[in-house]
Amino acid sequence: MLLRISAAGLRKVLVSGSGRRQIDLTYLSLILERTASKFHNGGCATSSMVMVMPFIVWQHKMRVYRSYASKGRLMDPSEVKTADAVDRFLRKRIPQMERVLAGQGLSALRGKREGAVKFWYGVGVELRKLWAEVQEKFEVPDAELDLFLWAVNDHAKLFKVTTPPEPKRSLLYRAYFTAQFPEETVKRVGTWTEWIRLLDSKRAKADKRIVEWFADRAITSQPPNGCTRKKWFGTLMKAITARFERIDTTVLTKGELYQRLDDLVAGLRETKR
Repeated sequence: MLLRISAAGLRKVLVSGSGRRQIDLTYLSLILERTASKFHNGGCATSSMVMVMPFIVWQHKMRVYRSYASKGRLMDPSEVKTADAVDRFLRKRIPQMERVLAGQGLSALRGKREGAVKFWYGVGVELRKLWAEVQEKFEVPDAELDLFLWAVNDHAKLFKVTTPPEPKRSLLYRAYFTAQFPEETVKRVGTWTEWIRLLDSKRAKADKRIVEWFADRAITSQPPNGCTRKKWFGTLMKAITARFERIDTTVLTKGELYQRLDDLVAGLRETKR
C-alpha cells in the first residue's frame, strides 16, 4: 500500500530552483511506478511506454513537465532530459527572436490598435520558424504545438501574454495561425479584433478551412455598395453561423465547402442591392 501511495504522490514532476531536484524525483517516481506496475501485473512489468516530447512550463507558480501526447503517464528520464535541452534552447533563441522583431520596428506597435495585425503577424512568422527549428532539432510531434507556444510565452518579454496560452485560443496561436497566409491577405481579411472573432467563432473552430476561405477570397475587403467593411464582416459572420449551425462541414471536400460559402456570399450581395 505504501508503494502505491508513493507512486501516485510523485506522479507529477515539479521543478524547483536550479532544476536538479526535479530529475531525482522523476527517477524515483519512475522506479516506484514501474515497481508498482510489476506487482499489480503478477510480477511482470509492462513495457508499453510510448516516447513523447514534454515541455517545461509554468503552472500554478511552479515549473512542471507537461505533454499532451503522454495522456497523463509518467515521463521517461530520457524524455525529461530532452525537455531540459529544449528549455535551454528556448532560453537562448527567444531573446534572439525578439531582437529580430525589434529590428523590424515591431516593438513600437505592441498594444496599438492600428498596428496590431502587423505586430502579431510578425510574431507569427517568427514563431513558425522557431517551431520548425524545434521540431527538426528535437523531433517534437505536431501534437505538442500548444505546449511549445506555452513554453515560448514563459520565456518571452516583447510578446508575452498575461494568461497561460489555452489550446487554439491564445494570442500566440492566433499569430502562428495567421502567419501561414501572405501578409497582405491577412490585412485584407480585417483588423486583429476581427481576426480573433473569426478564429474564435464556433464554425471556424470546427473547420479551419472556413478561415482559409476568408483569407483566400479576401471577402471582407469587397463590401457591397453602401455597406462598411466592418458591417459587412459582421453580416458574413452571422450568416455563416446560421447557415452551418447544424451542418458538419468537415465531411465536405474543400471545393464543396468553398462553393457553399461562395453561394452564401452571392445571396447576401443580392439582398444588399
